[in-house]
Amino acid sequence: METIKNLKICGSFEDFRNVYLEFRGYPFFEDWKEKDIKEEYEYYMDTADVFAKLDKNKVVGILALQEGLQKGIVFPTENVGYISDVAVLQKYRGKGYGTELMQFALDKFISEGKDLSYFRTGSVNSMSAPIGLKQGYELLLDKDGNPFKQMVSFPRVREDIPEEEDRVFYVKKLK
Repeated sequence: METIKNLKICGSFEDFRNVYLEFRGYPFFEDWKEKDIKEEYEYYMDTADVFAKLDKNKVVGILALQEGLQKGIVFPTENVGYISDVAVLQKYRGKGYGTELMQFALDKFISEGKDLSYFRTGSVNSMSAPIGLKQGYELLLDKDGNPFKQMVSFPRVREDIPEEEDRVFYVKKLK
């Protein structure tokens, strides 16, 4: 049976780790070291609701949800839900699991009475942007009508890929 459950109940650090190691491959090539993954796992266990997408009782995707605003983001309300991370093992992509996780997040935020939902993703090669657009998210624009961007940096496993990249935000009104 396929379902979404709280990772604290149905999964482990190893499950989280296996999904996060996918970021080492295309299109991200992020150089996640074991200690980095452990720190990310502990951070999410302390600050987020983390859910696992299961396929035949195997964790094949991760969804991390947080409340409030990231540094530098301003909305007319602070009653927002943030999709901090959504990731699906490559072998299981194309089955609608990313869409299912994003819909789960929306349903949860709506049931909690959130005013807005948002997520951050790469400005190029984003897998979550098309899913979000299908679900009614819109690209967040700055006062000049340009995409609001945030620069992030990740060590890469390939030297030909720059460590710094732009991230853009997508937002959806829930009320």
